[in-house]
Amino acid sequence: MKLPQVHSRTLASVGVALTVLVLAVTGALDVVNRAFLDFSLRLQAPALRPPEDGVLLLIDEPSLDYMQRTYNQRWPWSRDVFAALLLAINQAGAKQTVVDLMFLENSDRTELDDLLGSYAAACRGVILAVLPPRHTTPIFWPRDFLETHSGLNLHERIGHAEYHADPDGVVRHYPWAGSLAERAERSHAGKQNVLLRWYGGQKDLPLLQVLSAQPFLEAGYGSSGLLSQMRALKVDEYDPNALRTAFQRLPAIARGSLRGKTVFIGTNAAGTFDVKAVPVSRVEPGVLVHFTAWANAKQNAFIPEFDRIGHFSLSAALALVLAWTITHWGWSRPNVRVLTIATALGTLALFCLSYFILPLLYFPPFAPVTALVLALIVLTIRHWVEETRRKREVQDIFGSYVSPTVVKRLMEDPDSLKLGGEKKELTVYFSDLAGFTDMSETMAPEPLMRLVNLYLSEMSEFILEEHGYLDKYIGDAIMGVFGSPEELPNHALAACRAALRSRDHLLALNQRLLVEEGRTLHARIGINTGDMTVGNVGSGRKRNYTVVGDPVNLASRLEGANKQFGTTILLGMRTQELARSSIVTRPVELLRVKGKQQPIQTYELLALKSEASAQVLEISSLFENAYHLYQQRDFNAAVVLFEKVRGHHVEDKLSQIYIDRCRQFQKEPPGPDWDGVFVMKDK
Repeated sequence: MKLPQVHSRTLASVGVALTVLVLAVTGALDVVNRAFLDFSLRLQAPALRPPEDGVLLLIDEPSLDYMQRTYNQRWPWSRDVFAALLLAINQAGAKQTVVDLMFLENSDRTELDDLLGSYAAACRGVILAVLPPRHTTPIFWPRDFLETHSGLNLHERIGHAEYHADPDGVVRHYPWAGSLAERAERSHAGKQNVLLRWYGGQKDLPLLQVLSAQPFLEAGYGSSGLLSQMRALKVDEYDPNALRTAFQRLPAIARGSLRGKTVFIGTNAAGTFDVKAVPVSRVEPGVLVHFTAWANAKQNAFIPEFDRIGHFSLSAALALVLAWTITHWGWSRPNVRVLTIATALGTLALFCLSYFILPLLYFPPFAPVTALVLALIVLTIRHWVEETRRKREVQDIFGSYVSPTVVKRLMEDPDSLKLGGEKKELTVYFSDLAGFTDMSETMAPEPLMRLVNLYLSEMSEFILEEHGYLDKYIGDAIMGVFGSPEELPNHALAACRAALRSRDHLLALNQRLLVEEGRTLHARIGINTGDMTVGNVGSGRKRNYTVVGDPVNLASRLEGANKQFGTTILLGMRTQELARSSIVTRPVELLRVKGKQQPIQTYELLALKSEASAQVLEISSLFENAYHLYQQRDFNAAVVLFEKVRGHHVEDKLSQIYIDRCRQFQKEPPGPDWDGVFVMKDK
């Protein structure tokens, strides 16, 4: 049972919305949403600047090369090197130092672990990283150490360095609570998993905010470095409070370079294994994630976003609204081009909206975009199916009125429906039932129409099978055209074949009609070839693909002339000329039709040469010779040959007409102006 149209629209809309929701819930849209987010963040990054009091201090290739070349220290370095680095940063005036370095195991020399723990506790604002739940405190800040030095607030100087990449391996969100960045910027402790806004990769940051660790290693380590100077002071290096007091006796280095800055220490060298993929770049040092999170918090630049439930709810609502709108708007408008443009503009609008509101609120745009695209696909498929069905219906229905060839042409080239035409040499075929008026007066309407429809149906097939165009039915008459719209080089011969097949088939059909209807049918056919105009004629409301011109009128008159001459198929001179190598004919008359001065030679079509019997060939030859004698005024010789034709065909009316004429002219010879032309006074 076919659903009402409104139900089909509703089902299509709901189906699109549900499909989009399933895609969203299963994560199928996450890939494109993430790609769009990354693209938007890359576009916006050049216009953003991180806080000026933030610095990235990177343990890079020059740092590693310096330590190996000078002190034969391979990565990972001994713990006293890190203690010297923290001391140098402290003496450079750093406000706080966020250490994104993981010390997962104790070293072979426990005194060096204790040394690093003491210096890290003594230096100003050092924040150390842990990886929960395995580590809740740094290995060189054990619990008893934290309790012993509670006055240094060491519990507040521990942050986790954990963050999880999305399924594509890119870090976009940051687990804020308890993180290194949260410890460095304490006023935003209430946030959870935040979406980061990026300032670019580390190469995109200002030069003064990305520093190499090498100068600080040179200042802090070695025989003349700060660490050695501390030891020369004979201070208890394992007492953070004593170290803090002693720091005041050490010289400041690189004065002003890190004054009041928050320093993030991380690695950025091959073999340090801390490389992360982020939206703005696929190869960045991991410490950049913590630095970006801290900078976002300081500038209140985190990107707000919906929670998962809100995202799904809004996605479903938008998908349903958009699907409903475009489906209902486009259901009865089969202009797919307009729908495509509307969908493209809607998609662009959603992308632009998502991009420009990104600073205010991030909403993944591909749920509504997918709804638009799916709705367009549904409508396109629906219109294609509808158009195919409509074309098939039109072809089936229209094909019963006109030639299937014309229908095919119209389907392939709708512009051919325009009014207008072209001049071509074609062959026109007219067929009409003899005695139809008398038959219509004596028969009841129903059997009359049954008989006429039977005749039209049976005879039309031969025109179509010979690749002719069935132009129209005029009552009981059939008009056909050969050579257009389908190109047909031998159109004259094709029309002759169709006429002969119709004549022979009607003879066989009459045997059946005599039994079933008690009557027989006789048809007359006129065929003419000439230059005529072919194309669409009519008005804007109704038109017909047909032919017009004098050759068409002559074909109609030839069909009517059969009645006077007792013939069945009359041909014009051009038709006989084009097909004579394949047909058997006999001349009928030089006709001067009404309205024309130039006489036209006409012929009766008898048979195809390949199928003609010896008797037909004999009749054709005898009659042609007799006709020429007649035209030459040799009426005595002509009448003899016409009599011979009558001997072969007793009921031949045409021969009898010429016999009567010859005998009349024998008695009363025609005047000197006689040209042998017969004037048709009727159309």
